[in-house]
Amino acid sequence: MSSSDIFIGETIGTAVLILLGGGVCAAVTLKSSKARDAGWLAITFGWGFAVLTGAYLAGGVSAPTSTRRSPSAWPSRAVPSGATCRSTWAPSCSAR
Repeated sequence: MSSSDIFIGETIGTAVLILLGGGVCAAVTLKSSKARDAGWLAITFGWGFAVLTGAYLAGGVSAPTSTRRSPSAWPSRAVPSGATCRSTWAPSCSAR
């Protein structure tokens, strides 16, 4: 896959993200819109859908191979054990 394919995929994914996200904000704030005063929940779901759509469009060409793996494919040594956590990051592990 060439770098121009990745660039085009990222550009299309970003454009869809901005268009859908901006569209839902405009729909909630414009006076003549039927979605006027729909609230923060509509904006949240709209932006979530925008991120999901943009990621699906760009993910086919630009996602690294490791993000497509199932969680069971990750090696167990990549996750620190409790002893490693206590000895390395002791102040930040107090909640565990």
